[in-house]
Amino acid sequence: MTYFQRSSPNIAVLKKKNPTTEEFDSVVPCLSLFGEFPKEINAHCIDPVLLDIFLIARDSTNIRLKFIFYYQILEYASYYYINNKLKSKLSLILKDPAISDNSNYAIGHIIEEMKDTFSQKDDYSRLEKTVLDYCKIDDIKK
Repeated sequence: MTYFQRSSPNIAVLKKKNPTTEEFDSVVPCLSLFGEFPKEINAHCIDPVLLDIFLIARDSTNIRLKFIFYYQILEYASYYYINNKLKSKLSLILKDPAISDNSNYAIGHIIEEMKDTFSQKDDYSRLEKTVLDYCKIDDIKK
């Protein structure tokens, strides 16, 4: 929750191996600021590696380690950075219904689209693009 609301308490949800509905029916409902707790939570999928690093950085009391962990988040995100234009092109290729019948054609298109991305070894520019695309000044100005 702290990913979405910084003042939220740290909540760990542990899943039981085979929960039964009876176990959950007798439990007191969760507290919600908006009346009843929502049946579904509308949220984006979050990379578990980034989430782990974020939680470790937040809980670290050493300011130097905190800085290193937060910087590691930027490094990780920039390493896997792919701009939205490229994502949409790759998505169109992968959604082609005939992809399984003609995989060589799809592989050729993917390589063609990705060739400029991987020929660019400039870490600085990828980090800069990541920060510009995903960071807001309010998140990092402190």
